Amino acid sequence: MLITKNQLLEKNHLINKLLFAYILSFAFQALIQNYRWQLSECIFGILIGCCLLFKVNFLPKKITSIDFFLLIFIALITVDNLIIHSKNSISQCIIQVYLLSVFFLFRYFFLLWKQEMIALVSKAFICMGLLVSFCGIIGFIINYTGGDTKLVDVYYGFPYLGNTVRAVGFTSSPDMLIELIGLAFAFLFSHILTIKKIRVTHIIALVVLSLGAFLTFSKEIILTILTFSLLIWLHLHPKKGIKIIILFTTLICAIGYVFFTHIIVLGANQKNKLTELSQSEFSTGKVIYENKKFTLVESSYLALKRISYKLGEENPFFGIGSGNYAEKLMEAKQTGQYSPNLPIYDPHSTYLGVFAENGIVVLMALLLMICAWVYQLFKTASVFLFYGASAILALLLVCWINAVSCDILNYRHLWVLLGIASGIFASKEVSTKFSVK
Repeated sequence: MLITKNQLLEKNHLINKLLFAYILSFAFQALIQNYRWQLSECIFGILIGCCLLFKVNFLPKKITSIDFFLLIFIALITVDNLIIHSKNSISQCIIQVYLLSVFFLFRYFFLLWKQEMIALVSKAFICMGLLVSFCGIIGFIINYTGGDTKLVDVYYGFPYLGNTVRAVGFTSSPDMLIELIGLAFAFLFSHILTIKKIRVTHIIALVVLSLGAFLTFSKEIILTILTFSLLIWLHLHPKKGIKIIILFTTLICAIGYVFFTHIIVLGANQKNKLTELSQSEFSTGKVIYENKKFTLVESSYLALKRISYKLGEENPFFGIGSGNYAEKLMEAKQTGQYSPNLPIYDPHSTYLGVFAENGIVVLMALLLMICAWVYQLFKTASVFLFYGASAILALLLVCWINAVSCDILNYRHLWVLLGIASGIFASKEVSTKFSVK
């Protein structure tokens, strides 16, 4: 049956609101503690229901070569899970179907609405960032005035800062809070660079986002600076000398982020803190290097990478199976291979996490996929600028750096960004070859 014009407008209006609400719900991704399925999944279920009701087939009839690399990667993980067949296999396959559905849904609606979709997504991410910032700020105020709240976490013996109150909002951690704020920063900054004008509302939004980011006391603020550098490089097309400085800044930010994530630096008069660190949840206390001026100590991130590499080395072809990392980490703790003072974490590394859980073949597929996507992102940079989607390009590049110390493949927002980027790759404008000059 044909859809009337009024029904089409009603359908677009409803789906618009649901897409916006889905992104906005990322601010409440830990609303119910210790549950994987949250408000976002409820909204996505309604969204899928509306697509079925309105007979919207968002699955692509044709895929690009770039999509092919991603689908191969997902297929290999699925096959690996079925081969390992652990208690988590089915749940992991369901999660992959869900995230792939997010990818195809946002890809479809970009190809349908183009600039309107970019405007919707930009506004949604900015509003979501402001919302998580407000939650963090309110939590900090409640804590400061003596109230009890779950909007902040207290970290005892936090490296460099000691006992620290950190904003968390309704997200899973302060690092996730700054991650979401960073998305809003990128879209807002991209919008300012696009219109080449800054308004009072922009300044207010930047202040709120900056305060929310500061109250997380997170190292990931370095990634926000990195994103800014990439956006300036993309938008302003500076002279060669300035461009080299920007790229050098980007490189320094990336190296600094990786270094300070994995290494804790103690000054000459701070060596007495080694015992405190060895009993904390942030470090094993293992000294990597020391001289008269400073001491370099292993952080929990580096300890996790050693365990991940060992697990991958012991199970090189199929890994230990997706979702089984915590169980293996518990075993390592019991045998003394993992420090007893460290909590049971996720791998905290997309690359070594995939190696440990899924083996070398899936890791190679992931690296090949990332190389293909990064190449295509740079190749079509002018198209991203044409659509006003430079924030998506910059954020995806930063995501693969962040993947060194985060399990980004489980982040809902990554699949939203990938879906829109895939739509841009599949758009007619990419028929012309573009490149960053």
